[in-house]
Order: sequence, then structure tokens, then C-alpha cells
Amino acid sequence: MMSTKEKIEVTRPEQGRKFAEPAGELETLRRRVAELEGRADAAARAEETLARQDALMQAILRNLPFDFWARDLDGKIIMQSDASVRLWGDLAASRVEETDIPDTIRNTWQDINARVYAGEVVEGEKKYVLPSGETRFYRDIVAPIRMGDGLLGILGTNVDITEQVRSIRALHASQANLASLLDSIDESAALLELDGKVITVNRTFASRVGKTVEECLGRSVYEFIPTEVALSRKRMVEDLMRNAQPLVFEDERQGLWMRHSLSPVLAPDGSVAAIATFAVDITERKRRENLLVARQRIVEYAINHSLSDLLRMALDETENLTGSTLSFLHFLNEDQGILSMQAWSTKTLQTGFSIPRDNLDLEITQSRIWSECLRTRNAVILNDQTMLDHGKGLPEGHPRLIRLVLLPIVRARKIVAILAVANKETDYTDEDVQVLIELGNLLWDILEYKRAQEELAKSEALLNMVQRLSGMGGWLWDVRQNSMIWTRELYRLHGFTPDQVEPGSPEHIRLSLACYEPDDRDRILAAFDNSVEHGAPFDLEMPFVSATGKRMRIRTRAEAIREGGQVSKVLGIFEDVTERRILEQRYETLFWHMLDGFALHEIILDAEGRPVDYRFLEVNPAFERHTGLMASDIKGRTAREVMPAIEQVWIDTYGRVALTGEPLLFEEYAAAQDKYFHVTAFRPAPMQFACIFSDVSERKRHERDLRQAKEAAEAANVAKSEFLANMSHEIRTPLNGIVGILQLLDSMELSEEHKKLVELAGTSADRLNGLLSDILDLARIESGKLTIERLPFDPEELRASTLGLFTPTSRSKGLRLEFALDPALPTMVVGDESRLRQVLFNLVGNSIKFTRTGFVRVDVSPVPGCTSSMVLFCVSDSGPGIPDHQLNEIFSPFVQGEDSYVRNHQGAGLGLAIVKRIVTLMGGSLCVDSSEKGTVMCFSIVMPEVCDARTPSVHKATSAPGARRLNILLVEDDAVSMFAVRRVLEKAGHMVTGVGDGSEVVPTLREGDFDLVIMDVQLPILDGLQATVQVRGDASLGDKSRIPIVAMTAYAMSGDREKFLSAGMDDYIAKPINATELLAMLDRLGAFSTGKS
Repeated sequence: MMSTKEKIEVTRPEQGRKFAEPAGELETLRRRVAELEGRADAAARAEETLARQDALMQAILRNLPFDFWARDLDGKIIMQSDASVRLWGDLAASRVEETDIPDTIRNTWQDINARVYAGEVVEGEKKYVLPSGETRFYRDIVAPIRMGDGLLGILGTNVDITEQVRSIRALHASQANLASLLDSIDESAALLELDGKVITVNRTFASRVGKTVEECLGRSVYEFIPTEVALSRKRMVEDLMRNAQPLVFEDERQGLWMRHSLSPVLAPDGSVAAIATFAVDITERKRRENLLVARQRIVEYAINHSLSDLLRMALDETENLTGSTLSFLHFLNEDQGILSMQAWSTKTLQTGFSIPRDNLDLEITQSRIWSECLRTRNAVILNDQTMLDHGKGLPEGHPRLIRLVLLPIVRARKIVAILAVANKETDYTDEDVQVLIELGNLLWDILEYKRAQEELAKSEALLNMVQRLSGMGGWLWDVRQNSMIWTRELYRLHGFTPDQVEPGSPEHIRLSLACYEPDDRDRILAAFDNSVEHGAPFDLEMPFVSATGKRMRIRTRAEAIREGGQVSKVLGIFEDVTERRILEQRYETLFWHMLDGFALHEIILDAEGRPVDYRFLEVNPAFERHTGLMASDIKGRTAREVMPAIEQVWIDTYGRVALTGEPLLFEEYAAAQDKYFHVTAFRPAPMQFACIFSDVSERKRHERDLRQAKEAAEAANVAKSEFLANMSHEIRTPLNGIVGILQLLDSMELSEEHKKLVELAGTSADRLNGLLSDILDLARIESGKLTIERLPFDPEELRASTLGLFTPTSRSKGLRLEFALDPALPTMVVGDESRLRQVLFNLVGNSIKFTRTGFVRVDVSPVPGCTSSMVLFCVSDSGPGIPDHQLNEIFSPFVQGEDSYVRNHQGAGLGLAIVKRIVTLMGGSLCVDSSEKGTVMCFSIVMPEVCDARTPSVHKATSAPGARRLNILLVEDDAVSMFAVRRVLEKAGHMVTGVGDGSEVVPTLREGDFDLVIMDVQLPILDGLQATVQVRGDASLGDKSRIPIVAMTAYAMSGDREKFLSAGMDDYIAKPINATELLAMLDRLGAFSTGKS
């Protein structure tokens, strides 16, 4: 059959060539034919393909492994998978309401289908109870079938997810159990993604980072830790991802120690998919470990270090364990309430605090922090700085306390010490207290052990020293152990050392026995064996040669120690008695040849233990010579046999010596021999006494001669004192008249020549009075009657009086006079101002007297570095100096710095002698430094500062023109003195009544009104003291008996002033009388007069 193309195509045979119909139409026709043929072929193929695809789709849908169905617009099933048929039955061409399924399922389907026909896609999980009664879980998807905008029907799937649901539920249950398990452990647990994002954590983890579990999920774990820690953790994670190996490490932050483990969670391919991290708090374990290490270090340190070093090291360890920067340990005497400061840590001392040298004890009640610890008897934690009474109960300069823990260490129910740590950066807790308890108790146990060790070492050292000094060693043989112990001294005596031989070994016994004579070795061994076997003691003495060749005589003694009736040990001593035996021999020789008598006695007691007699045991030849009793006659006999008339008191006296060991010394006169004996009685052994008789008759004669000489000297001293007193009176009385007359003349209008004569006479009188005062002062000092007063005064007054007295003289000589008080000198000091002024006046006067040009200077200052209030006085000048050969003599009486007949300066040479003696009486010392350029004299005395420095009241004389006129009773027996004093008083405006005897005082006072009495002491008939007593005791005088009375005397001996004041006198003025001083005294006393108002 020809194809269309073949039909159309014609071949013409003409000329043998092909040719065609007109080309355009034919080609178009051909194309059309080809198109039609192509369409027909495509349609056929499409139809065939569609049929195949429909069949394939039907097969696929029917064979789906889950419930699949489709419904048309009428709700009829048009498609149902085989799995659906097996599940629900064949529902072909049926509607929902026509199916035989449970109502609950039918209602659900109808509701879902209605929503889908309305255009909604419904998706969800359902639980169905199948017709078989089985409960299954399905995931439903129901959707509309559309073509363009048109709805063709609906389709749906029900995928059985029962096993998945069950797995999920099991997984949730497992997760819940795992979460409960993780929450129940103390470890922090977390599951992290590789970038650190939290997948899950337990409550412990969340609590430690301050979050809830929910707040942690999904966040980066690195948000919860410090930046530097986060960087370190990231590097660890990188290592873990590379190596897929778990990491375990420990770290500490803010006092919290953690043990961390990072573990990789691997994917099926072996790669790291996640990271599991666990962290457990090991702070307590670390604390215990550190504590154990610290305890071990302390124990080891205690072995070779002193107690003070141990205390400091233990405090350093305590600081490290508690994070403190200060710590200290103080001992406590709870009975006395005294805290004794003992030790501070290294850090405490590095703050600049220095341990005080003294005042380390304080009453614990001085600070409430100590007393609170003592009261509660428990540890005290003080984290509140306001509760710390800063400075109280602590040494000066102690570092400030910010936080504090105090722990009392108790032994035998008493607090023996207080351990303290302070200044931790954070608050102290009970864990810190636990550390203190552990270390405090350990430290105290070690302290007690160290003390016991030190005491034992001291005892051993003392024992070794005692053994060495006594030449005595000791040994102990243990019978059961068959071993020997020797002391160090025993080795030394034998001449070999412990490291040479083993004690108790055959070699040791051989070496020790070799030191004895051959015969003595057998004696030693026999005695030792007898002691070991039978417990018999032994006491042997024999010659001995040590291994070094030293010859000696030894004594060895031993006693057995029994345990359970058997000899267990033998204890012995080994003694070098060589020197003792030599001394005994010497003493025995001395005993028989000594000059003193010696007698040894044995006391005899009655049944009640009272001494009734004694027996002569031994006497020496000197005793025979002294007493006339021969040894052959009295040895072995009793005192009552030898001396029947002996008194019981002597037996009792000697018995007390023999029984108590109390020695007795006395002297006794033996009339029979006309001799004095010094007797010494002592106890040489129990129940014995010995007497040594020394003939002291010659000494007694010397003592008698000395006593008589002393009595003669005392009588001469009394006579000298009376002579000086009388001479003072006899010289001062006429001198008083002379000075008085001169003072009266000086107050008159005189010619220049007469004034010069009066001035010269006054100067001579002053020199005579000064000489007399110096002689009397020297006499007082040498007789020990000069007393030093201790009264407060102002050094400025001393300066003012010195400058006031000597400035005119120094100016007249052209000298520069200076007096400098150091600013560091107290304003008020304690001392004898008058005697100090006397010393300075003498020294300054001497310097001015001997210095021609230049200066005289006084410097007063505290002695640097002296804590006893020592004050230094220096008087320096630019004078000619003192020759070296005279420096040792200028302080002797009547010695001057001029040794020729040419006298350039006046004076008796007593000033410096008095100065030296007064300074010595004040407890000071005097020194001199002299050269051609001048002299410096210095002395130092103790002058304590007056803490409550109040300016003492000073009665100042007033010379105001309006001074009160007084009516004065003047009692004076010397006519010249009476005239002179009377005229001085009258010229001052006072009224004077004069009497010449003390017996006239009371009648005169009774008759007249007086303001004041000036009374001479030495008066005829009735002296001034007796007259004063009469006035004070005469009640008939009324208020007049209290009239002021001033003593006026030429006596000037020590104690006179006190004698006058005790008799009732109000003041004292010495002759010759200075008119100015007298008038000043009258002005002062006149204001208190009780005579005429």
C-alpha cells in the first residue's frame, strides 16, 4: 500500500529524470498530511500513556501502606487503598453515613468532610477505636480536589502513628525520668549544642547560674560565666571536637571549687553532635584536702622549728585556707581575765605593724570583742564593721579590722587561747569557723606536745648537765628484752660513744669490763647476776680506768625492779667519786688540824618523837682545846651524861636542827674559859647535827673598842653640832646688829664717802654671812642631816632668779650672761628648787668671778633618749679654765683654783664642795670639761614632770605705798639687834613694842593689841619656842593666841625650821636679817593677823 507521500509523488520517465507537480501546493499538501499523521500518532500514544498512567495510579493508590481514600462531590468513595479496605472495609460508592463504623468515628468524619468541602484543609492527630476494638493513633490529612476553580471532590489520608506516639510518650517519660534523675543529683548537668547553645539543663545548673531551667534553654552557656572563663571553655570545646575525647578538670572561682567533665555526644557517623557537661561542687572536698595538707605541713614543720616559728607558720596556713589577710593567736588566763598576746602571721607583720616589746598583756574586759568570745565560749563571727570596737584590746599600730572571726580554744573546760582571722574579702561563714576549729585544736595539741618536748629536752639537758657536774651516769638492764640502756654521761665516763658498740652486746660488755681490775670484774659480774636472778641490790667501789686511759675511783650501785613478783629490770648508777674521796681525805686531815672546834652528834628522841638528849659521835682536837672535853671521855656518851646540868632548851634547839635541817648560828660567852664562841649548827645527815665552834674573843674585843670609838665620835659630833649652833648664834647675833645698823645708815642721806664706807662694810658682812652659811651647809651634809625636798616648781622661776641675781654683776664686768631653757622641758617639774638654786648660784657665781671677758651661759634640757625624766644642767664660760692637776681637787673643801699667795679672787673654797655633795644627794652626777678656752660644768638629776601642772600659789611681798601699818611685838635680848630691827620696822611705818625675854610675851599680849610677833629663839629665862607654846596654849588670850609669830634666830642648823613651825610659829627668818625680806614677810603675814583688826 502506498503512503500518501508516495501517492502524491509521481515519477515521469521522460528523458530519464524525475520532476514534480507545481512545487508550492504540493509542499503545502505534504506538510498538512504530515501534521495530520503526527497528530493522529500523538493522540494514539497519549491515549495509550494515559491508560497506562491511570492503571499505574490506581495500583499505587491501592497499594499505599496507609489509609487513603477519595470522594466525589456526592460524598461517595471513588477511590480506597487496600490498607483502607483492610482497616474500614470496602466502602466503594458509599457515603459516610452509609458506612458501618462507630458513631464517634462517623461523626468525626462528617465534621471533617464538611469543613473540607467548604474549601478547608484539615490536618491533625486522632485516636480511633477500630471495628476490631483495637485503639490506634492516626495522623489525618483531608484536602479538597480542585481543577482550576472547580471542586471535583475530596481526598484524605490516615497514617498510623501509634508506634511513633508510643515511642514519643516513652521518650517523654524517659526524659521526665532523666530530668528527675538529673535534678536529684548535686552535679550541674547540661546538654549543649556545639556552639554552646543550651539544649537542656537540670535545676542544679540553673540554680548555680542564677536562672530557672526555662530561662537557660536556648541561650548560650557562655552568657553565664565570666569572659575569661568563657574563652578557656571554648578552647576546650574545640579540642574536644577535634579529639572526641572527654575532658576532666577542676577550677576555683570566688572560693568555690568545681570538678568539670565535658563529654562528646556522637552522631551515627562518629562525629560530635553535642556536648554533655557535668560539674560537681568539690569545695568541701578541697577544703578537707587543703586542710589535711595544711595539717601535715604544720606537723612536719613542728618537728624542726621553734615554738614561735611554728605559731607564725600555722597562722599563715590558717589565712590561706580562709582567704584572710590577718591572723593572730593569743593565750588566755581565764581565771585572771588576762589575754597574753603571742603571735601574728607574716602578712599581719608585713602591714608595717611591729610587735610591741612590752604591754603584751591586757584585761580581756577592755574590748567587747574579746569579752563576747569569753562569754559565749563559742566562735564569734563579726562581718559587720560597726560591731568592731576598733583599737580596743589591740596593741598600738595594729592593722584595722574589717571582718573578724574569733575562736576560743578550750581545754579542761577553760579557754586557754583565742585564734583569730580577719579581713577576708567576703563574709566569713561556718566553713571558716570549721577550719579554725580543725587547725586551732591541732595547733594547741602540737603546742602542748612541743611544750612537753621542750620540757623533756630541758629535763634531759638538765639531767645530762647534772650527771656531768656530779660525775654520775645511769644504766638500765631489761631482763625480759635482754637489752641495756646507758645514759650519755655513762658513755663519757667509760670513754667510748654509743655509735661504737650496741648497748648490751657482748662487745659492749667486754669493753666495759676491760675498764676494771681483773679481780673486780668478777665482783661486778657476780653482783650483777645476783641482782638479776634474786633481786639483790649492790653497792661497790673500786678503781677504774676508762677506755681513754683516765684513772678514777668509781662507785656503782644497783637495785632490782620487780613486776609480777619477778625481776624485770635492774636500775643502776655509776659515779665518779675520785674528787670526793680526795676531798674527804683532805677534809679528814683538815678536821683533825682545823683551828675551829667540830663536834658531830646524834639526836635522841622519846616515843613521841621529841628530842630528849643527844650523843657525841665525833670531835676534833680543836674542840678538845676549846672546851676541855676530851674525845676519849665523851665519844659515844650522851650530853646529859657528859653535862648533867644541860638545859632542855639546848636539846630542843639542836633537835630542831637535826629534824628540820634548819641551820642555827649564834654567839655564846663561855665563862669558864672567859671566851666568846661563834657556833654554827647544821644537819649533815638525818637525825644528826654538827657544831663548829670558832673562838671570836679577839673580834669581840675589837668590836668593843670600835663601839667605844663610835660613841666617842658621836659625842664629838654632837659637840661639834652644838659648837656650830652656838658659833652661828654668837657670830650671827652681833652680825645682825652690824647689818641692821648698815641698812639703817644706807637709808639715810650720806655723803659719797660715807656711802662707800657703808657699801664696803655691807659687802664684808655679806661675805662673812655667806662663809658662815657655807660652813654650816657643809657640816649638815657631812653629818647626813641635809634633806632634799621633792616639790613642784617652774624652771622659768629658776631662770628668772639666776638672771635677776647675777645680771648686774655680769654687766659691770662686761660679760654676756645667758640662761636657755629647752622647749622640750616640762613647764612644771618636781625637785628641791632652793637647793638647785644654791647649786646654780655657786656655779654661775664662780664662772662670773673667774671670767674676765666673753660669756657665761646656762643650758637646761632633757637628756635625749632617757625615759626617767633626767634633766641636764650645763654652766659654761669663756674663762681661763682649770689646770688639769686641780680638776680632782676643786670639789674638796677649802680648795680654790689658785695655789699661790697672790689672791686674785676672794672665797673660802667651799662652794664647789657643797655643789658636788648636794648634786649627789639629789641622785645626780657632776662632770667638768675644762680647757684654755673655758670651762663647762654639767650635772644631771631626775626631775619628773608634773602631770597636773598647776601654778603654785606664791606669796609675793607688796611694797605698795598704801601697805598696812602693823603694831608689832619685838622680842630680842640683844640690845644692838633690838635697836637695828626696831629702827628698820619703824622707818617702814610700823609701830614696835620691844621686850627682852620670852616670859614677858604673854603678859604684853594680854595688855595690848598687836598684829604680829617677831621673836628671837635664844632668849634668857624663857626661850622663843617655849614662849610660843605658852601663847598658843593660853586660852585667856582668846583670838590673840593665834597671832602670827615669826622666828628670828641666829641658829641655822638642819631641822631648825621644822622645829620652829612645829612649836606653832608661822614663819622663819635667819640672822643677819635682810630688811627687804623682813618687810616682805610682814606684808604677807600682816594680812592674816588676828590681833588688831
